[in-house]
Amino acid sequence: MTILKYKLSKFLYSHYSISGKLVDLPSYIDINYLFKTNSCNKYVIKLASSQTCMDEIELENSALLHLHNKQLSIATPQLIRSKNNKTILEYHIGGESDLRKLRVVSFLEGELYSQSKSQDLNLQYSLGKIIAQMVVALKDFNHIAAKRKLTWDIAQLLDLEQKLNHFQNEKKLILLHAFTEFKEKCYPKLILLPKQVIHNDANDNNLIVEKNSQNKLYCSGIFDFGDLVYTYRICDLAIGMAYALFKCDDILLTSKTIVSGYCSYTNLQNDECEILYYLIKARLVQSLLNSANSQTSNSDNTYLNISTIPAWKLLDKLNNIDARTFYTNLK
Repeated sequence: MTILKYKLSKFLYSHYSISGKLVDLPSYIDINYLFKTNSCNKYVIKLASSQTCMDEIELENSALLHLHNKQLSIATPQLIRSKNNKTILEYHIGGESDLRKLRVVSFLEGELYSQSKSQDLNLQYSLGKIIAQMVVALKDFNHIAAKRKLTWDIAQLLDLEQKLNHFQNEKKLILLHAFTEFKEKCYPKLILLPKQVIHNDANDNNLIVEKNSQNKLYCSGIFDFGDLVYTYRICDLAIGMAYALFKCDDILLTSKTIVSGYCSYTNLQNDECEILYYLIKARLVQSLLNSANSQTSNSDNTYLNISTIPAWKLLDKLNNIDARTFYTNLK
């Protein structure tokens, strides 16, 4: 056990009366651990990045409490309170200068979507449905910190244009083409669509998969609410579809199945459906640009590149499908 884990274990026992083993979890900018207690319980220990302000952490906590009060069938992390009934504690990783905000949340049991049989139509249908359930559940959720400028908000894609300098030759031309499409064919329609707070990160590593009573795979839970933002609600569906399409051979069939699942729970406006093609591509471009930019300052974090190769492959496949064909297929 490292010194960091040893000190953290003592801290957790002191403030939460739990003891056990810390296991590293992948993370974008935070430090996360799976904590397996001696009594076989599991928690996730979240140490927020020093770049994350208190308002953003409180935003995530408020959303989790909001969803808990909704008593949804979807599994979401539950906040664990300390002995002093607090959901956020201060913790020094090293010296006094490295102060982090620490939280403990429940661990969601099950397989990750990224580890499952992604070609399964029932699973794809349930993905669309769980995204719709989250959109509806968050429709009446408001928090001042959600109205923030976020590099992972698809609506802010054009602000990332300077990051194209990380690429050269053909790759840069491909990304420039996607930028032009978004700017001319998507954005003018997007800004007229409904807005609300959305989860904003329904990727295949943030979704829990289980088997139902008929032994069929379905999405049962979602976690990682760190990218919550007030933006256009259709972006949530586009994000979920972008990652779900990574491993699928038939893009059109998978897209139609996910959208059908979404529409089984709530309505999708025609204008929202019409720009899904461009929003999916925009998310892929966003992922590639943010990953390239982050790698320049944190090259040791392999998690930053987890979606790079499949994003390029999917972008190429989408470029070989006409936007009108994609839209018509969804009907």
